[in-house]
Amino acid sequence: MYNKQQGGFTLIELVIVIAILSILAAVAIPMFTDLRSQARTARLAAVAGSFSSASAVNYASCLVTGGGATAVANCGALSTMVTGIGTVTVISGATPTAGSYNLKSSELLTNGAAGTCTLFDPQGSSTTFSAIGASSCS
Repeated sequence: MYNKQQGGFTLIELVIVIAILSILAAVAIPMFTDLRSQARTARLAAVAGSFSSASAVNYASCLVTGGGATAVANCGALSTMVTGIGTVTVISGATPTAGSYNLKSSELLTNGAAGTCTLFDPQGSSTTFSAIGASSCS
């Protein structure tokens, strides 16, 4: 007679594989949740960098053309210089408006000098960036 053996995995092999996959999942899930907060922080820094670059380009345009650039006497005046990020609300206090980026307008910028502006993201986190005033460019 022909003796036929069946092949396959034993129960202990299957249990070991499930245990290894469980350990990998337990390690990977916290890393993915941490990536969300890192991505939000990086996005806020990128938007702040956009505002900083826009103010520098605006001031350079003021120097080259001798006027005609947007007058920037405070950080709130930068709100229209960056597009594609959604609504940018200008606030005077430290309480941001939920659902939009917020620029504090109370921080004054001197013509040709770098100043510090505060930007809040839609979730309420904040960062500071450097901006150049251009109050004599209008």
